[in-house]
Amino acid sequence: VTDSHGNAIAYRLHHRSNRPPKGWLPSWHGTKAQYVRSILRNGLKAAGSTVDGNVITPPKGHYELGSTHFGVKNWAAAVFVSPSLLYAGHPCYSERIVKSGRQWCVLVRTHVRPGTFGEYDSTVLNTDPVDGEPAQPEWRVDVEGDDLIWRQRDEGSVMVTTALFVDLEFFDQIGQGGGPTYHEATDMLSTPPKRL
Repeated sequence: VTDSHGNAIAYRLHHRSNRPPKGWLPSWHGTKAQYVRSILRNGLKAAGSTVDGNVITPPKGHYELGSTHFGVKNWAAAVFVSPSLLYAGHPCYSERIVKSGRQWCVLVRTHVRPGTFGEYDSTVLNTDPVDGEPAQPEWRVDVEGDDLIWRQRDEGSVMVTTALFVDLEFFDQIGQGGGPTYHEATDMLSTPPKRL
């Protein structure tokens, strides 16, 4: 993916030939680079699931399996995506890696079947910690756009369409003076590659 000047702003690792069904809602998922291959092969799986012989567990500092949040028992036993590129791209969800002297964040573009997920407010209280607030970074994400969490129990209702490494310099300029607007960046990163 390039900007209007031809500079690489993201690399697509995979784009499925099958497009999401009409009407499915676009969303994002931040992850670690080591999980991308499994996500592309197996799709997104809920914490507690076994994939390739390994049990998926929530990352340190995130809600644990068995905990109740928003009145939902075992909150973590689900797939989580967000309609917000910036929310999913925060470092508490999206790993930062360095390649060829540049930093990249790891994102997965997904689509979800309408009416099959729960929509919840952000688990974020504030971008700056206050006295008594948990130190976990999941609680302090500053976002623009729809800072919602979509909690999906039915893994078959989430389709992975693209895995992306997004240039962190580009990502950090989204919505800033001189950078792309939130919607421009989302459109740039969401546009499927042209078929020859």
